[in-house]
Amino acid sequence: MNNIIGIRYHKFRIVLFCFLAIFAFAAFTPGANASSGFFADPTKGDCSSCHTGQTGSSFCGMCHAHGAHPNNQKSSVNVTAATNKSDYAPGETVSVTISGGYRPSQARAILYNQSMTQVAISTGTPSSGGGPVNAPAWTGMTVNGIATYGRTLSAPAPTAPGTYTWKAAWYGNLYDKSGAAFGGANWVPDPSNADHGEERASVTFTVTAPAPILTSISVSPSSASVAANGTQQFTATAKDQFGNALVTQPVFTWTVSGGGTINGSGLFTAGSTAGGPYTVRAASGVVSGTASVTVTAPAPILTSISVSPSSASVAANGTQQFTATAKDQFGNALVTQPVFTWTVSGGGTINGSGLFTAGSTAGGPYTVRAASGVVSGTASVTVTDVPGDTTDTVPPTVISTNPPDLAVDVYVNTAIEATFSEQIDPSSLESGNIRVRDPANIEVPGAVSYSETSKTATFSPSTPLAYGTVYTAEVKLGVTDLAGNRMASLYKWTFTTQQASPDSDGDGVGDDDDESPHDCRNATPRTPRGNGKIQVELVGSAPGCLKNVKTSTETSSSITMAVKPAGYEFPDGLVYYEVEGIPPGSTETVLLTYPQPHSAGSKVFKVDASGFQEFSGGSISGKTVTLIVTDGGAGDLDGLRDGVITDPVGVGSPVDPGGSIDLGTSASGGGCSVVGAGGGWKEAAGFYGLIALAWLGLALRRRRPKTGK
Repeated sequence: MNNIIGIRYHKFRIVLFCFLAIFAFAAFTPGANASSGFFADPTKGDCSSCHTGQTGSSFCGMCHAHGAHPNNQKSSVNVTAATNKSDYAPGETVSVTISGGYRPSQARAILYNQSMTQVAISTGTPSSGGGPVNAPAWTGMTVNGIATYGRTLSAPAPTAPGTYTWKAAWYGNLYDKSGAAFGGANWVPDPSNADHGEERASVTFTVTAPAPILTSISVSPSSASVAANGTQQFTATAKDQFGNALVTQPVFTWTVSGGGTINGSGLFTAGSTAGGPYTVRAASGVVSGTASVTVTAPAPILTSISVSPSSASVAANGTQQFTATAKDQFGNALVTQPVFTWTVSGGGTINGSGLFTAGSTAGGPYTVRAASGVVSGTASVTVTDVPGDTTDTVPPTVISTNPPDLAVDVYVNTAIEATFSEQIDPSSLESGNIRVRDPANIEVPGAVSYSETSKTATFSPSTPLAYGTVYTAEVKLGVTDLAGNRMASLYKWTFTTQQASPDSDGDGVGDDDDESPHDCRNATPRTPRGNGKIQVELVGSAPGCLKNVKTSTETSSSITMAVKPAGYEFPDGLVYYEVEGIPPGSTETVLLTYPQPHSAGSKVFKVDASGFQEFSGGSISGKTVTLIVTDGGAGDLDGLRDGVITDPVGVGSPVDPGGSIDLGTSASGGGCSVVGAGGGWKEAAGFYGLIALAWLGLALRRRRPKTGK
């Protein structure tokens, strides 16, 4: 019995030993490196905690270390890097291949430039923590005849020539159970990710700059505005195929398409006429660059003041009107004339409007001065004995004219004026003693008036003068002074009217005169006496446009002088305009801005064929007149609610009553119409008949029924 028990115990010990041996073998035999247990083992890095979405069995073949070891012994690190070429142009793409693994890997690949700045990285599916850990798999390739796995990264080469060394890195887990040779000179730990780091390899290449080729030329400034007769320096820079300035700049050939000239150094000198833009070109061979230049009119600067007449003789206790004209640096009259300060050195007094009143004692000459700021102009005046003295034997002379002799660009609605050295017998101005002729020697029809205040005779043509035409004006020997002394000789002068220009906005004022040539609600016709421009502007809410804007003298033969207001003169003449395209019956506000302020006591007058009527809808403030006009009502010439306002208007300034005489059958009526050589009553009657027919035609046109559309 005991023997049986011993045998059984011995067998039990043998079985127990075998079981323990098998258990020990299983427990202490090293496991395979690519096991699922390694992937999830927290003592070996616990890959699964970061590489989410993977399992141990599926991820074994993508272990980090497989991208760094040459074989499954994992006894060494085989990370290498190579460029696709050894020499690059500046900025050319450099391709670097990182390789060395014996199996595919999802390790990260990183490329650093010569400054160790990361320039490329292979990234993939983010982990639960957001990091790019599941990088794309490395692909199979052959390097130096050996099959391996790797990835290729690219970045631009440096732009400066030279030899450069870049780093390519394999990024993975340091831990490997077989004791792979991580941690050497090329291993750089990642301080923010335990057990991870980079195994780096170097690549060296050269950047060689190609020979520079002239490819483009830049011109500076690219655009410029230059005042007439001014200069602008342009510079050119030749550039190579990379946009860099050539070290040695070529000699450029400079040209400009107009507006002035340019020299070999790029200095542009503008001409005297505004225009452009013009093209400035700098060229070297077939390569060129351009800029643009615009020539602008320089801002007018008050430079001089002329006083007219330049000299005068005034009878004791008499008067003489002086006028001043401010001119710019080019000798042109300023569009907006300043307010002048008038002084006289003796012999009498002078008011703020330039009217000199002589004292009772003869003497002189004295200096009359008109000033604006520090700029001034002068004339001389001599006080003589009282007119009518039987000892007066001095014939009258013409001391100034408007337009001046040989003037060009004269307004076609100008008044032709002659100012005399002394008072003229108004009756001597009749019978064609003042006349105007065209190049065919045909007399221009018109009317003559005389101002005792300014000693000026004014010839007002019945119709506008022709464009671009030379006219001759004459004061004949029949003109006499108050003592009966006749002109000693015929006085003659010529002038040329303005050239016709387009009227882009259709307001009646050519583009050359209109300061707003593309705005039909703003027009700037010249005054008939050449002392500036009058701005006509619609400022109301009605959607209308100006039409047929013009100016004329107040002595036009088409106006009845019988009701011309006594004691008023119209230094700026009359303004004619129409407002069209407004709703019938609507009201419009019109602003008239004159060259200089109106004197105290001035009034606004409406003018038509029947004469002058003071207009209550007008107000004057300085040099601005505001008109409130209504279609078919106040201020509308035809009185019809037809969407058109016709409004001739003028500003009368107070003077000594009787100071202005309209020559005709009486001192206050009519107007001496000079037609042909005779200017007799038959010619005048015929001319007034034409005026009457014109007014009748206007009325009929306004009353014609509108047709339907």
